[in-house]
Amino acid sequence: MIKIIIQTVLLFFSVSILFAQKSNKIYHKEEALALGYTNIYSPILDISRDPRWGRVVECYGEDPYLAGESRTVNFTLTPQELGLWNKHDEFVVEPGTFTVMTGSSSEEIKLTENFEVAADVSAEKEADVNSLSFRIDVADEDWIFLTPQQIEFEISLLEPVSEKNDFNLICNITTDDYKPIDSKKYPVNIEQGKNLNRQIQFAPPAPGFYRFSVYAEKNGKKSPAKKFNIGYEPEKIISPSDAKTDFEDFWKNTRAELDKVAPRYKLTLMEDKSSEIKNMYHVEMYSFGDIKIEGYYSAPKKAGKYPVIVYYMGYGANPYFPDANALPDFCEFVLSTRGQGIQKASNTYGDWLVYGLENKENYYYRGAYMDLIRGIDFVASRPEIDAEKIVVEGGSQGGAFAMTACALDKRIKAGAPHITFLSDFRDYFNICPWPRSAFEKYLRANPEKSWNDLYDKLTYFDIKNMAPYITCPIIMGVGLQDETCPPHTNFAGYNLVTSPKQYYVYPEQKHAVGKSWWKTREDFFRKILMQPIKNSK
Repeated sequence: MIKIIIQTVLLFFSVSILFAQKSNKIYHKEEALALGYTNIYSPILDISRDPRWGRVVECYGEDPYLAGESRTVNFTLTPQELGLWNKHDEFVVEPGTFTVMTGSSSEEIKLTENFEVAADVSAEKEADVNSLSFRIDVADEDWIFLTPQQIEFEISLLEPVSEKNDFNLICNITTDDYKPIDSKKYPVNIEQGKNLNRQIQFAPPAPGFYRFSVYAEKNGKKSPAKKFNIGYEPEKIISPSDAKTDFEDFWKNTRAELDKVAPRYKLTLMEDKSSEIKNMYHVEMYSFGDIKIEGYYSAPKKAGKYPVIVYYMGYGANPYFPDANALPDFCEFVLSTRGQGIQKASNTYGDWLVYGLENKENYYYRGAYMDLIRGIDFVASRPEIDAEKIVVEGGSQGGAFAMTACALDKRIKAGAPHITFLSDFRDYFNICPWPRSAFEKYLRANPEKSWNDLYDKLTYFDIKNMAPYITCPIIMGVGLQDETCPPHTNFAGYNLVTSPKQYYVYPEQKHAVGKSWWKTREDFFRKILMQPIKNSK
Protein backbone atom coordinates (compact mmCIF):
# COMPACT_ATOMS: atom_id res chain seq x y z
CA MET A 1 0.00 0.00 0.00
CA ILE A 2 1.14 3.51 -0.83
CA LYS A 3 0.79 6.18 1.86
CA ILE A 4 0.46 9.88 1.00
CA ILE A 5 1.13 12.33 3.81
CA ILE A 6 -0.58 15.72 3.62
CA GLN A 7 0.26 18.56 5.98
CA THR A 8 -3.18 20.06 5.84
CA VAL A 9 -6.61 18.86 4.85
CA LEU A 10 -6.65 21.64 2.28
CA LEU A 11 -5.21 20.04 -0.85
CA PHE A 12 -4.41 22.32 -3.78
CA PHE A 13 -2.17 20.01 -5.81
CA SER A 14 -2.52 16.78 -7.76
CA VAL A 15 -1.05 13.48 -6.58
CA SER A 16 0.94 11.32 -8.98
CA ILE A 17 0.92 7.59 -8.11
CA LEU A 18 3.03 4.70 -9.47
CA PHE A 19 1.89 1.09 -9.15
CA ALA A 20 3.89 -1.98 -10.22
CA GLN A 21 1.77 -4.76 -11.69
CA LYS A 22 2.65 -8.19 -13.08
CA SER A 23 0.28 -9.34 -15.80
CA ASN A 24 -1.46 -12.69 -15.39
CA LYS A 25 -1.17 -14.73 -18.61
CA ILE A 26 -3.89 -17.06 -17.38
CA TYR A 27 -6.32 -14.14 -17.49
CA HIS A 28 -5.65 -13.65 -21.21
CA LYS A 29 -6.01 -17.38 -21.89
CA GLU A 30 -9.39 -17.62 -20.13
CA GLU A 31 -10.70 -14.53 -21.87
CA ALA A 32 -9.64 -15.79 -25.29
CA LEU A 33 -11.22 -19.22 -24.77
CA ALA A 34 -14.48 -17.60 -23.62
CA LEU A 35 -14.58 -15.74 -26.94
CA GLY A 36 -13.83 -18.87 -28.98
CA TYR A 37 -10.28 -17.89 -29.94
CA THR A 38 -7.79 -20.76 -30.47
CA ASN A 39 -4.64 -18.70 -30.90
CA ILE A 40 -3.30 -15.29 -29.85
CA TYR A 41 -0.42 -13.46 -31.49
CA SER A 42 1.48 -11.29 -29.06
CA PRO A 43 3.09 -8.87 -29.27
CA ILE A 44 2.19 -7.38 -32.67
CA LEU A 45 2.12 -3.83 -33.98
CA ASP A 46 -1.15 -2.17 -34.94
CA ILE A 47 -0.23 0.95 -36.89
CA SER A 48 -3.64 2.41 -36.08
CA ARG A 49 -2.40 3.16 -32.58
CA ASP A 50 -0.29 5.92 -34.10
CA PRO A 51 -1.77 9.18 -32.65
CA ARG A 52 -1.98 10.69 -36.13
CA TRP A 53 -5.07 8.66 -36.94
CA GLY A 54 -7.75 6.79 -35.07
CA ARG A 55 -7.79 3.16 -34.03
CA VAL A 56 -9.03 0.63 -36.55
CA VAL A 57 -8.96 -2.59 -34.57
CA GLU A 58 -8.12 -3.75 -31.08
CA CYS A 59 -6.39 -7.03 -30.44
CA TYR A 60 -4.58 -8.74 -27.61
CA GLY A 61 -1.34 -7.84 -29.23
CA GLU A 62 -1.92 -4.29 -28.13
CA ASP A 63 -2.25 -5.17 -24.48
CA PRO A 64 0.54 -3.23 -22.68
CA TYR A 65 0.49 -5.87 -19.94
CA LEU A 66 2.38 -8.59 -21.75
CA ALA A 67 1.90 -12.02 -20.34
CA GLY A 68 4.24 -12.64 -17.43
CA GLU A 69 5.84 -9.18 -17.65
CA SER A 70 5.86 -6.49 -14.98
CA ARG A 71 4.69 -3.01 -15.87
CA THR A 72 4.38 0.22 -13.93
CA VAL A 73 1.11 2.15 -14.05
CA ASN A 74 1.43 5.90 -13.59
CA PHE A 75 -1.69 8.01 -13.04
CA THR A 76 -2.61 11.30 -11.43
CA LEU A 77 -5.43 12.01 -9.00
CA THR A 78 -6.61 15.60 -8.69
CA PRO A 79 -8.17 17.20 -5.59
CA GLN A 80 -11.53 17.14 -7.42
CA GLU A 81 -11.33 13.33 -7.52
CA LEU A 82 -10.45 12.96 -3.85
CA GLY A 83 -12.04 15.94 -2.10
CA LEU A 84 -15.32 17.29 -0.82
CA TRP A 85 -16.73 20.57 0.60
CA ASN A 86 -16.66 20.87 4.39
CA LYS A 87 -18.93 22.95 6.65
CA HIS A 88 -16.63 25.95 6.27
CA ASP A 89 -17.15 25.98 2.47
CA GLU A 90 -13.56 24.75 1.98
CA PHE A 91 -12.67 22.07 -0.55
CA VAL A 92 -10.70 19.47 1.42
CA VAL A 93 -9.25 15.97 1.12
CA GLU A 94 -10.12 13.85 4.11
CA PRO A 95 -7.60 11.26 5.35
CA GLY A 96 -8.57 7.68 4.48
CA THR A 97 -7.85 4.57 2.41
CA PHE A 98 -8.66 4.64 -1.30
CA THR A 99 -8.88 1.77 -3.77
CA VAL A 100 -7.97 2.24 -7.42
CA MET A 101 -9.08 -0.33 -10.00
CA THR A 102 -8.41 -0.44 -13.73
CA GLY A 103 -10.03 -2.61 -16.33
CA SER A 104 -12.54 -2.66 -19.15
CA SER A 105 -15.50 -2.84 -16.73
CA SER A 106 -16.31 -3.46 -13.08
CA GLU A 107 -16.45 -7.18 -13.87
CA GLU A 108 -13.08 -7.26 -15.66
CA ILE A 109 -10.62 -5.64 -13.31
CA LYS A 110 -7.00 -6.06 -14.38
CA LEU A 111 -5.37 -3.95 -11.71
CA THR A 112 -6.31 -3.31 -8.09
CA GLU A 113 -4.26 -1.34 -5.63
CA ASN A 114 -4.83 0.63 -2.43
CA PHE A 115 -3.31 3.84 -1.20
CA GLU A 116 -3.77 5.84 1.97
CA VAL A 117 -4.09 9.59 2.50
CA ALA A 118 -2.94 10.39 6.01
CA ALA A 119 -2.67 13.65 7.93
CA ASP A 120 0.77 14.74 9.06
CA VAL A 121 0.45 14.44 12.82
CA SER A 122 3.41 16.74 13.31
CA ALA A 123 1.44 19.54 11.61
CA GLU A 124 -1.91 19.03 13.36
CA LYS A 125 -1.26 21.44 16.16
CA GLU A 126 -0.23 24.19 13.78
CA ALA A 127 -3.42 23.68 11.74
CA ASP A 128 -5.81 23.79 14.69
CA VAL A 129 -7.12 27.24 13.78
CA ASN A 130 -8.49 25.89 10.50
CA SER A 131 -11.31 24.18 12.38
CA LEU A 132 -12.37 27.23 14.40
CA SER A 133 -15.67 28.91 13.55
CA PHE A 134 -17.01 31.99 15.29
CA ARG A 135 -20.38 33.38 16.21
CA ILE A 136 -21.27 36.88 17.32
CA ASP A 137 -23.82 38.29 19.74
CA VAL A 138 -24.42 41.98 19.11
CA ALA A 139 -25.53 44.15 22.02
CA ASP A 140 -28.37 45.69 20.00
CA GLU A 141 -31.37 43.94 18.47
CA ASP A 142 -31.07 45.37 14.97
CA TRP A 143 -27.28 45.92 15.14
CA ILE A 144 -27.79 49.67 14.75
CA PHE A 145 -26.13 51.73 17.49
CA LEU A 146 -27.02 55.30 18.41
CA THR A 147 -25.19 57.96 20.44
CA PRO A 148 -24.01 57.68 23.21
CA GLN A 149 -23.61 53.96 22.55
CA GLN A 150 -20.43 52.35 21.29
CA ILE A 151 -20.59 49.38 18.97
CA GLU A 152 -20.36 46.33 21.19
CA PHE A 153 -20.50 42.60 20.53
CA GLU A 154 -19.25 39.29 21.92
CA ILE A 155 -17.23 36.74 19.98
CA SER A 156 -17.50 33.05 20.85
CA LEU A 157 -16.83 29.73 19.14
CA LEU A 158 -19.58 27.71 17.53
CA GLU A 159 -18.23 24.69 19.41
CA PRO A 160 -15.91 24.33 22.43
CA VAL A 161 -12.34 23.31 21.52
CA SER A 162 -11.59 19.58 21.63
CA GLU A 163 -8.10 20.20 23.00
CA LYS A 164 -6.15 22.99 24.60
CA ASN A 165 -5.56 25.77 22.11
CA ASP A 166 -3.89 29.15 21.97
CA PHE A 167 -3.97 31.72 19.19
CA ASN A 168 -4.42 35.42 18.50
CA LEU A 169 -7.95 36.64 17.89
CA ILE A 170 -7.86 39.33 15.20
CA CYS A 171 -10.64 41.88 14.58
CA ASN A 172 -10.16 44.14 11.55
CA ILE A 173 -12.50 47.09 11.06
CA THR A 174 -13.05 49.15 7.90
CA THR A 175 -15.65 51.54 6.56
CA ASP A 176 -18.22 50.12 4.17
CA ASP A 177 -16.02 51.30 1.29
CA TYR A 178 -13.05 49.36 2.74
CA LYS A 179 -11.03 52.21 4.27
CA PRO A 180 -9.11 50.73 7.26
CA ILE A 181 -10.21 52.08 10.64
CA ASP A 182 -8.77 49.78 13.31
CA SER A 183 -7.23 46.35 13.92
CA LYS A 184 -7.45 44.67 17.29
CA LYS A 185 -5.44 41.66 18.51
CA TYR A 186 -6.36 39.59 21.56
CA PRO A 187 -4.16 36.69 22.84
CA VAL A 188 -6.38 33.67 23.56
CA ASN A 189 -5.63 30.55 25.60
CA ILE A 190 -8.48 28.03 25.88
CA GLU A 191 -8.53 24.82 27.90
CA GLN A 192 -9.96 21.62 26.43
CA GLY A 193 -13.75 21.63 26.32
CA LYS A 194 -13.97 25.36 26.98
CA ASN A 195 -15.28 28.20 24.81
CA LEU A 196 -14.22 31.73 24.00
CA ASN A 197 -16.11 34.77 25.27
CA ARG A 198 -14.43 37.95 24.13
CA GLN A 199 -16.18 41.32 24.42
CA ILE A 200 -15.23 43.82 21.72
CA GLN A 201 -16.06 47.52 21.83
CA PHE A 202 -15.53 50.05 19.10
CA ALA A 203 -16.19 53.81 19.11
CA PRO A 204 -17.07 54.74 15.50
CA PRO A 205 -15.46 57.96 14.28
CA ALA A 206 -18.54 58.99 12.24
CA PRO A 207 -22.07 57.87 11.32
CA GLY A 208 -22.10 55.04 8.81
CA PHE A 209 -21.77 51.31 8.35
CA TYR A 210 -18.65 49.40 9.37
CA ARG A 211 -17.26 46.10 8.20
CA PHE A 212 -15.85 43.67 10.77
CA SER A 213 -13.66 40.65 9.99
CA VAL A 214 -12.86 38.31 12.90
CA TYR A 215 -10.52 35.32 12.68
CA ALA A 216 -7.95 33.28 14.62
CA GLU A 217 -4.26 33.47 13.70
CA LYS A 218 -1.44 31.16 14.75
CA ASN A 219 2.02 30.67 13.26
CA GLY A 220 0.99 32.45 10.07
CA LYS A 221 -2.15 30.34 9.62
CA LYS A 222 -5.64 31.86 9.71
CA SER A 223 -9.04 30.42 10.44
CA PRO A 224 -12.00 31.18 8.20
CA ALA A 225 -13.06 34.77 8.91
CA LYS A 226 -16.42 35.76 10.33
CA LYS A 227 -17.46 38.87 8.38
CA PHE A 228 -20.38 41.16 9.20
CA ASN A 229 -21.61 44.75 9.06
CA ILE A 230 -22.85 46.93 11.93
CA GLY A 231 -24.43 50.38 11.66
CA TYR A 232 -23.94 53.57 13.65
CA GLU A 233 -26.31 56.55 13.52
CA PRO A 234 -27.49 55.81 9.95
CA GLU A 235 -29.97 58.71 9.92
CA LYS A 236 -27.01 61.06 10.31
CA ILE A 237 -25.26 59.85 7.16
CA ILE A 238 -24.83 62.89 4.97
CA SER A 239 -24.98 62.39 1.20
CA PRO A 240 -26.35 65.66 -0.18
CA SER A 241 -28.48 65.81 -3.29
CA ASP A 242 -26.41 66.51 -6.39
CA ALA A 243 -29.38 67.18 -8.66
CA LYS A 244 -28.78 69.57 -11.55
CA THR A 245 -30.63 72.86 -11.68
CA ASP A 246 -32.90 71.55 -14.46
CA PHE A 247 -33.75 68.31 -12.61
CA GLU A 248 -37.34 69.29 -11.85
CA ASP A 249 -37.97 70.69 -15.33
CA PHE A 250 -36.50 67.56 -16.92
CA TRP A 251 -39.06 65.35 -15.19
CA LYS A 252 -41.97 67.76 -15.71
CA ASN A 253 -41.25 67.78 -19.44
CA THR A 254 -40.85 63.99 -19.49
CA ARG A 255 -44.20 63.58 -17.74
CA ALA A 256 -45.80 65.92 -20.26
CA GLU A 257 -44.52 63.71 -23.08
CA LEU A 258 -45.99 60.64 -21.37
CA ASP A 259 -49.37 62.33 -21.08
CA LYS A 260 -49.46 62.72 -24.89
CA VAL A 261 -49.34 58.93 -25.34
CA ALA A 262 -52.77 57.26 -25.42
CA PRO A 263 -52.56 54.31 -22.98
CA ARG A 264 -54.91 51.97 -24.94
CA TYR A 265 -55.49 49.67 -21.98
CA LYS A 266 -56.29 46.04 -22.81
CA LEU A 267 -57.32 43.48 -20.19
CA THR A 268 -57.47 39.74 -20.91
CA LEU A 269 -59.11 37.51 -18.30
CA MET A 270 -56.89 34.60 -17.20
CA GLU A 271 -59.40 32.06 -15.94
CA ASP A 272 -56.73 29.50 -15.04
CA LYS A 273 -55.06 32.04 -12.71
CA SER A 274 -58.29 33.34 -11.16
CA SER A 275 -59.77 32.10 -7.88
CA GLU A 276 -63.15 32.03 -6.17
CA ILE A 277 -62.52 35.48 -4.71
CA LYS A 278 -60.47 37.26 -7.39
CA ASN A 279 -60.17 37.50 -11.14
CA MET A 280 -56.71 37.62 -12.74
CA TYR A 281 -56.00 39.67 -15.87
CA HIS A 282 -53.13 40.13 -18.26
CA VAL A 283 -52.85 43.88 -18.88
CA GLU A 284 -51.32 45.66 -21.88
CA MET A 285 -50.89 49.42 -22.27
CA TYR A 286 -48.70 51.97 -24.01
CA SER A 287 -46.21 54.18 -22.22
CA PHE A 288 -43.55 56.82 -22.88
CA GLY A 289 -42.31 56.71 -26.48
CA ASP A 290 -45.45 54.71 -27.40
CA ILE A 291 -43.79 51.55 -26.03
CA LYS A 292 -46.06 48.69 -24.98
CA ILE A 293 -45.71 47.55 -21.36
CA GLU A 294 -47.54 44.79 -19.50
CA GLY A 295 -48.57 43.51 -16.10
CA TYR A 296 -50.76 41.16 -14.10
CA TYR A 297 -53.79 42.54 -12.28
CA SER A 298 -56.10 40.89 -9.75
CA ALA A 299 -59.42 42.34 -8.60
CA PRO A 300 -62.03 41.01 -6.16
CA LYS A 301 -65.08 39.47 -7.81
CA LYS A 302 -67.37 41.07 -5.26
CA ALA A 303 -68.61 44.46 -6.45
CA GLY A 304 -67.26 47.49 -4.63
CA LYS A 305 -64.52 50.11 -4.42
CA TYR A 306 -61.15 48.77 -3.33
CA PRO A 307 -57.72 50.10 -2.44
CA VAL A 308 -54.86 48.91 -4.65
CA ILE A 309 -51.25 47.86 -4.10
CA VAL A 310 -48.94 48.38 -7.09
CA TYR A 311 -45.89 46.11 -7.06
CA TYR A 312 -42.68 47.11 -8.85
CA MET A 313 -40.26 44.32 -9.80
CA GLY A 314 -36.57 43.76 -9.13
CA TYR A 315 -33.84 44.05 -11.76
CA GLY A 316 -34.22 41.23 -14.27
CA ALA A 317 -36.83 39.44 -12.16
CA ASN A 318 -39.02 36.82 -13.79
CA PRO A 319 -42.69 37.79 -14.06
CA TYR A 320 -45.00 36.80 -11.23
CA PHE A 321 -48.70 37.03 -10.42
CA PRO A 322 -50.46 38.57 -7.45
CA ASP A 323 -51.85 35.86 -5.16
CA ALA A 324 -55.46 35.47 -6.25
CA ASN A 325 -56.32 33.87 -2.89
CA ALA A 326 -54.84 36.62 -0.71
CA LEU A 327 -55.91 40.14 0.32
CA PRO A 328 -59.60 39.81 -0.61
CA ASP A 329 -60.16 43.48 0.26
CA PHE A 330 -57.45 44.81 -2.11
CA CYS A 331 -56.84 45.00 -5.83
CA GLU A 332 -53.23 44.23 -6.79
CA PHE A 333 -51.18 45.08 -9.86
CA VAL A 334 -47.69 43.74 -10.71
CA LEU A 335 -46.11 45.96 -13.36
CA SER A 336 -43.45 44.87 -15.83
CA THR A 337 -41.48 47.87 -17.11
CA ARG A 338 -40.22 47.90 -20.69
CA GLY A 339 -37.99 44.97 -21.58
CA GLN A 340 -38.30 43.38 -18.13
CA GLY A 341 -40.62 40.93 -16.39
CA ILE A 342 -43.17 39.66 -18.91
CA GLN A 343 -41.11 41.16 -21.76
CA LYS A 344 -37.73 39.90 -20.58
CA ALA A 345 -37.68 37.04 -23.10
CA SER A 346 -37.98 39.58 -25.95
CA ASN A 347 -35.84 42.31 -24.36
CA THR A 348 -34.27 44.58 -26.99
CA TYR A 349 -32.41 46.85 -24.56
CA GLY A 350 -29.57 44.53 -23.60
CA ASP A 351 -28.17 45.55 -20.22
CA TRP A 352 -30.81 47.98 -18.98
CA LEU A 353 -28.34 49.77 -16.69
CA VAL A 354 -26.27 51.15 -19.54
CA TYR A 355 -28.76 51.30 -22.40
CA GLY A 356 -28.91 54.79 -23.95
CA LEU A 357 -26.29 56.31 -21.66
CA GLU A 358 -25.10 58.54 -24.52
CA ASN A 359 -27.60 61.16 -23.32
CA LYS A 360 -30.16 61.48 -20.55
CA GLU A 361 -33.06 61.77 -22.99
CA ASN A 362 -32.47 58.24 -24.32
CA TYR A 363 -31.37 56.53 -21.09
CA TYR A 364 -33.36 53.39 -20.30
CA TYR A 365 -34.59 54.60 -16.92
CA ARG A 366 -36.20 57.73 -18.35
CA GLY A 367 -38.75 55.51 -20.08
CA ALA A 368 -38.85 52.97 -17.23
CA TYR A 369 -39.64 55.67 -14.66
CA MET A 370 -42.52 56.83 -16.86
CA ASP A 371 -43.77 53.22 -17.05
CA LEU A 372 -44.28 53.47 -13.29
CA ILE A 373 -46.53 56.48 -13.76
CA ARG A 374 -48.43 54.83 -16.60
CA GLY A 375 -49.08 51.94 -14.21
CA ILE A 376 -50.62 54.41 -11.76
CA ASP A 377 -52.68 55.83 -14.63
CA PHE A 378 -54.03 52.33 -15.24
CA VAL A 379 -55.12 51.55 -11.69
CA ALA A 380 -56.61 55.03 -11.27
CA SER A 381 -58.72 54.38 -14.37
CA ARG A 382 -60.32 51.21 -13.02
CA PRO A 383 -63.93 51.58 -11.79
CA GLU A 384 -63.42 49.01 -9.00
CA ILE A 385 -60.46 50.94 -7.51
CA ASP A 386 -60.70 53.84 -5.10
CA ALA A 387 -58.21 56.25 -6.71
CA GLU A 388 -57.67 57.90 -3.34
CA LYS A 389 -56.23 54.67 -1.97
CA ILE A 390 -53.20 53.81 -4.13
CA VAL A 391 -50.01 52.49 -2.48
CA VAL A 392 -46.79 51.12 -3.99
CA GLU A 393 -44.08 48.73 -2.93
CA GLY A 394 -41.00 46.95 -4.31
CA GLY A 395 -37.58 45.56 -3.51
CA SER A 396 -34.16 46.24 -5.04
CA GLN A 397 -34.91 47.88 -8.41
CA GLY A 398 -38.53 47.71 -7.29
CA GLY A 399 -37.56 49.69 -4.20
CA ALA A 400 -36.00 52.37 -6.41
CA PHE A 401 -39.17 52.33 -8.53
CA ALA A 402 -41.36 52.75 -5.43
CA MET A 403 -39.32 55.77 -4.27
CA THR A 404 -39.40 57.29 -7.76
CA ALA A 405 -43.13 56.78 -8.19
CA CYS A 406 -43.80 58.41 -4.81
CA ALA A 407 -41.65 61.39 -5.88
CA LEU A 408 -43.21 61.85 -9.32
CA ASP A 409 -46.87 61.00 -8.73
CA LYS A 410 -48.85 62.61 -5.89
CA ARG A 411 -51.78 60.19 -6.37
CA ILE A 412 -49.77 57.66 -4.35
CA LYS A 413 -50.72 57.70 -0.67
CA ALA A 414 -47.86 55.59 0.75
CA GLY A 415 -44.77 53.64 -0.29
CA ALA A 416 -42.86 50.69 1.13
CA PRO A 417 -39.48 50.33 -0.64
CA HIS A 418 -36.91 47.83 0.59
CA ILE A 419 -33.26 47.07 -0.23
CA THR A 420 -33.37 50.07 -2.58
CA PHE A 421 -31.34 50.12 -5.81
CA LEU A 422 -30.04 53.04 -7.95
CA SER A 423 -29.15 55.39 -5.11
CA ASP A 424 -26.11 57.58 -4.37
CA PHE A 425 -24.11 56.36 -7.39
CA ARG A 426 -20.75 57.90 -6.46
CA ASP A 427 -20.68 56.19 -3.06
CA TYR A 428 -22.46 53.09 -4.37
CA PHE A 429 -19.70 52.32 -6.87
CA ASN A 430 -17.05 52.54 -4.12
CA ILE A 431 -18.86 49.98 -1.98
CA CYS A 432 -20.07 47.29 -4.40
CA PRO A 433 -18.34 45.67 -7.41
CA TRP A 434 -21.73 45.46 -9.16
CA PRO A 435 -23.30 47.53 -10.68
CA ARG A 436 -20.00 49.42 -11.00
CA SER A 437 -18.66 46.63 -13.24
CA ALA A 438 -21.47 47.21 -15.75
CA PHE A 439 -20.45 50.85 -16.11
CA GLU A 440 -16.75 49.96 -16.28
CA LYS A 441 -17.55 47.68 -19.21
CA TYR A 442 -19.44 50.54 -20.86
CA LEU A 443 -16.46 52.89 -20.42
CA ARG A 444 -14.09 50.35 -21.95
CA ALA A 445 -16.34 50.17 -24.99
CA ASN A 446 -16.65 53.99 -25.09
CA PRO A 447 -13.16 55.31 -24.21
CA GLU A 448 -14.16 58.87 -25.10
CA LYS A 449 -16.48 58.85 -22.05
CA SER A 450 -15.40 59.44 -18.44
CA TRP A 451 -16.84 58.68 -15.01
CA ASN A 452 -17.83 62.33 -14.68
CA ASP A 453 -19.75 62.06 -17.94
CA LEU A 454 -21.68 59.13 -16.47
CA TYR A 455 -22.32 60.79 -13.13
CA ASP A 456 -23.64 63.93 -14.89
CA LYS A 457 -26.32 61.78 -16.54
CA LEU A 458 -27.02 59.41 -13.65
CA THR A 459 -27.76 62.32 -11.32
CA TYR A 460 -31.15 62.70 -13.08
CA PHE A 461 -32.03 59.11 -12.14
CA ASP A 462 -30.47 58.92 -8.67
CA ILE A 463 -33.00 57.95 -6.00
CA LYS A 464 -31.44 60.30 -3.47
CA ASN A 465 -32.27 63.18 -5.82
CA MET A 466 -35.86 61.94 -6.10
CA ALA A 467 -36.23 61.62 -2.32
CA PRO A 468 -36.83 65.32 -1.47
CA TYR A 469 -39.91 65.29 -3.74
CA ILE A 470 -41.63 62.50 -1.73
CA THR A 471 -44.56 63.87 0.29
CA CYS A 472 -46.41 60.68 1.26
CA PRO A 473 -45.51 58.47 4.27
CA ILE A 474 -42.99 55.69 3.61
CA ILE A 475 -41.40 52.78 5.42
CA MET A 476 -38.09 51.26 4.30
CA GLY A 477 -36.66 47.76 4.81
CA VAL A 478 -32.88 47.25 4.91
CA GLY A 479 -30.75 44.10 4.75
CA LEU A 480 -27.74 45.00 6.89
CA GLN A 481 -25.42 42.48 5.19
CA ASP A 482 -26.52 43.49 1.66
CA GLU A 483 -23.63 43.62 -0.83
CA THR A 484 -25.90 44.41 -3.79
CA CYS A 485 -27.84 47.41 -2.49
CA PRO A 486 -25.81 48.27 0.62
CA PRO A 487 -27.44 49.96 3.63
CA HIS A 488 -25.42 53.15 3.11
CA THR A 489 -27.12 53.81 -0.23
CA ASN A 490 -30.54 52.93 1.23
CA PHE A 491 -30.12 55.64 3.84
CA ALA A 492 -28.63 58.16 1.41
CA GLY A 493 -32.08 58.55 -0.15
CA TYR A 494 -34.13 57.87 2.99
CA ASN A 495 -32.40 60.65 4.92
CA LEU A 496 -33.50 63.22 2.32
CA VAL A 497 -37.19 62.29 2.63
CA THR A 498 -39.04 64.92 4.67
CA SER A 499 -42.44 63.19 4.91
CA PRO A 500 -43.31 60.77 7.78
CA LYS A 501 -41.01 57.77 7.58
CA GLN A 502 -39.65 54.79 9.49
CA TYR A 503 -36.96 52.23 8.75
CA TYR A 504 -36.67 48.54 9.66
CA VAL A 505 -33.24 46.88 9.65
CA TYR A 506 -32.88 43.11 9.30
CA PRO A 507 -29.39 42.55 10.75
CA GLU A 508 -28.52 39.14 9.33
CA GLN A 509 -30.19 39.53 5.93
CA LYS A 510 -28.20 40.09 2.76
CA HIS A 511 -30.12 41.20 -0.34
CA ALA A 512 -33.42 40.51 1.39
CA VAL A 513 -35.63 41.46 4.33
CA GLY A 514 -36.95 39.28 7.14
CA LYS A 515 -40.33 37.53 7.09
CA SER A 516 -41.78 40.06 9.51
CA TRP A 517 -41.40 42.78 6.86
CA TRP A 518 -44.42 41.55 4.89
CA LYS A 519 -46.79 41.85 7.85
CA THR A 520 -45.22 45.20 8.79
CA ARG A 521 -45.77 46.46 5.25
CA GLU A 522 -49.39 45.25 5.06
CA ASP A 523 -50.26 46.78 8.45
CA PHE A 524 -48.64 50.07 7.38
CA PHE A 525 -50.73 50.21 4.22
CA ARG A 526 -53.91 49.32 6.10
CA LYS A 527 -53.28 52.04 8.67
CA ILE A 528 -52.64 54.71 6.00
CA LEU A 529 -55.67 53.64 3.96
CA MET A 530 -57.88 53.16 7.07
CA GLN A 531 -58.47 49.50 6.24
CA PRO A 532 -59.04 46.90 8.99
CA ILE A 533 -55.74 45.40 10.22
CA LYS A 534 -55.79 41.62 10.08
CA ASN A 535 -54.53 39.53 12.97
CA SER A 536 -51.54 37.27 12.28
CA LYS A 537 -52.35 33.58 12.01
